[in-house]
Amino acid sequence: MEELIIRADVTWSEIDERVNKISELAHTINDMPDRKEALAHFRVLRDSVKDDMHRLGLARNADILRNCDPLRYYHSYGDHIHYTKFNVENLNWNLDEFDEAKMWYEGADPRAYILIEGVVDKKTTVFKPAKPMNPYSVVPSNAVIQALAAGKRIQLQAPNLKTTNVTLSPANTGGSRLFVVEFN
Repeated sequence: MEELIIRADVTWSEIDERVNKISELAHTINDMPDRKEALAHFRVLRDSVKDDMHRLGLARNADILRNCDPLRYYHSYGDHIHYTKFNVENLNWNLDEFDEAKMWYEGADPRAYILIEGVVDKKTTVFKPAKPMNPYSVVPSNAVIQALAAGKRIQLQAPNLKTTNVTLSPANTGGSRLFVVEFN
């Protein structure tokens, strides 16, 4: 895979293309009949993505990462890849991790934000409703949790939606940090 060029004006389409290419390569590798050869190709793909995440996390790229949503979401995509033991027996599992991360990437809405007292909290992940009548859901940052406890005003800003005051209620998901957005 070509090296990721880290710049402040990276577009969503560039990152979408990269995430799709990673998944396509993972599928191609998974379809290879020679599992040892597939393992070698997986190592190259894994190392390429790992290198992207390492470079994005470098201190010299902190300002770009903080201010460029496509790169920030791509970095979070990398955080959602969890490999198991590196061997032929676990190859399918490890390759499936790219699709798992892609599902997170596609479900998160990069243009929707939670605001605390009118200030955007970029560390909270907002998920699009799966169906039009379903609610938005969020994985709130610690700042949002503290703001909720302090009774501060929480708002949702999303495409085609007027910025609205909301309440966040814990989702019934067995201990996860997922909250459901309820409009006031």
